[in-house]
Amino acid sequence: MFYIISNCTNAKKIIPKPEHMFRNHCISNPFYEISSKWNEAIKKSTVRIKAKELYKGISWKASLDIKEILEKRHCTKLYIASAGYGLINENTDITPYSITFSKESEDSIHHCNDIKNSQQWWENINTIGLDEFEKAEGIFIVVSKDYLKAMTHFISSLIGEYEDRVFIITAFHDVSFSKNYKKNILQFDTRFNQYEPGTLTSLVQRCARWLSLKLVEKKLPLDHKILQEEIDCFLNQYKHIKKKDNIQKNDDEIKKIIIEQILNEKISSVTKGLKKLRLRGVACEQKRYGKLFKNIKESL
Repeated sequence: MFYIISNCTNAKKIIPKPEHMFRNHCISNPFYEISSKWNEAIKKSTVRIKAKELYKGISWKASLDIKEILEKRHCTKLYIASAGYGLINENTDITPYSITFSKESEDSIHHCNDIKNSQQWWENINTIGLDEFEKAEGIFIVVSKDYLKAMTHFISSLIGEYEDRVFIITAFHDVSFSKNYKKNILQFDTRFNQYEPGTLTSLVQRCARWLSLKLVEKKLPLDHKILQEEIDCFLNQYKHIKKKDNIQKNDDEIKKIIIEQILNEKISSVTKGLKKLRLRGVACEQKRYGKLFKNIKESL
């Protein structure tokens, strides 16, 4: 059995109710009260949808692709690391929610002063134990930097139990990994974007999708050294590009660009518009751009 652990996404097909947005729980109460009220709110909800049907976006599509590809070689299960639920199976019925480990979000757990760190919240919210993976031949962890940090103790325990059957796929060099699982890392980097352009938020999932294809097409063994050599050989086709300082613009300036994109360039999607914007060297956070784009498109 193969297991994939990917993180949830902020983009969801159903807008959550106010009581299922963490911003409305983030008050100056003790940690245990905040945690208790959050758990109670999502459990009481009568609106339910399978987890795999709630999330959307490029990174989530890539996660679903990874499962579909690996299933051609072996039975595969997809689990989702959720800041709202902990670790859940893709078929778990959940309520639409908004909570994240990302510090930039309005629904970030970091806005609560009594929450010391993301590990504290994860250990409180997660209910799935190590025995869930007892049939594992390979466990592929495909999560963002924020989730890697939150799941530090869980991942260390997973490696302690399943050792070299755990593969942590990452694409960033600025993550402080625990010494306990450095040997389990499969390292990509941003050179991958020269092969498949995309946003940094979906980079890890897109890299993992590529690796999944190689595992199936070449029937590669589940060996860290061999897989890293495959990755390095692939990435060495591309040169490291020196990162340029992006141009900073305020909301009014971004709005003018978006109006031009919609009216003159006939751009109708946030993803395409943001990609064009960044090609111009303009810096803009994805959520900020998406909100501005939506508002302008509705007003035109």
